[in-house]
Amino acid sequence: MKTYIKKLVFLPVVAVALLSACIREDMKDCPPKRNVRLFIVTDTEVPPPLPNGRMTYLDRYVIDSVSVYVFDESERFFMLLSGGFYTMGNHALGKTYELPIWLEDGTYHFVAWTNQGGIYKTNFETKDDLYRDMPHMGAIHMRLDFPTNAREIRTDIPDLHHGMTRDQQIIERKKDNTVTVVVSPNTYKVNFTVKGLGATGNEFDFSVTDRNGHSRGMNNVITPGGGDFHYIRTCNATTGEMNVSMIMLNLSSVKNMPFTLTNETTHEGLFSGDLINLIVQSYQNAGQALDFSKIFEFDIVLTYIANVGVTVTVNTWNYSNNPIEL
Repeated sequence: MKTYIKKLVFLPVVAVALLSACIREDMKDCPPKRNVRLFIVTDTEVPPPLPNGRMTYLDRYVIDSVSVYVFDESERFFMLLSGGFYTMGNHALGKTYELPIWLEDGTYHFVAWTNQGGIYKTNFETKDDLYRDMPHMGAIHMRLDFPTNAREIRTDIPDLHHGMTRDQQIIERKKDNTVTVVVSPNTYKVNFTVKGLGATGNEFDFSVTDRNGHSRGMNNVITPGGGDFHYIRTCNATTGEMNVSMIMLNLSSVKNMPFTLTNETTHEGLFSGDLINLIVQSYQNAGQALDFSKIFEFDIVLTYIANVGVTVTVNTWNYSNNPIEL
């Protein structure tokens, strides 16, 4: 029976033929157009409002597409669904994001990713690979699709969200079923501002090193070949202030992410530290709670003071009480 269903969902020509046969003959065994209303919603739009810090990402996140992986009760791949643009804030206006589907009686798991494609690809190259192998949920992971010999990201990666149903979803063929998958961000924005170096016209590189191995169920984004990769932005000091930003994956207090600032014109290193340490220590010094599952944007300001050193703030809070000596 499962083979029949897959043909109905993914091969429209066959589906039309089958439905035509139903119309000509007996319709009592014909499947409905859909018996599952699958809703996708971001965590900020789930009432009641979540704690302060979670709402701030609505203004900048963009979801161009949604991919939903459906697994059977043994957590084997069963179906892949695709949806288009998601408009932030529509849920509160009653404009839900829905993917109507049809499923047989059974127990299912649902896993959603946003903006799949481009730099985000799974370890299964095509849909045909998924349907041929029927992999276990734990065997599928997302990867950053760049060559192993090109380990630099110099432009913003797309925003990435992930979500999955916490419990198995029991679907009854002859009933209207509702399933909701809540997706949360996997990407963060870090804004760097540098003051006090003057309008020299020199070229500066901002670099953050990452080795992504964060895993939570199917929520696993890795780099091809393993090892380090680098987020890099280049800026010319044409005024007294430089500003760059980076979109990054999975900031976490258990990670190490070296951050450097280099004058590429003079080949002089101006700062070397760890991004996570800068954030964590600044929050601790200010007595502020830090939860990377609620805060998705950080403003880091480096202010250079001649013959003294550099001060660092994160979201206005001081990394240290005194300037760091250079």
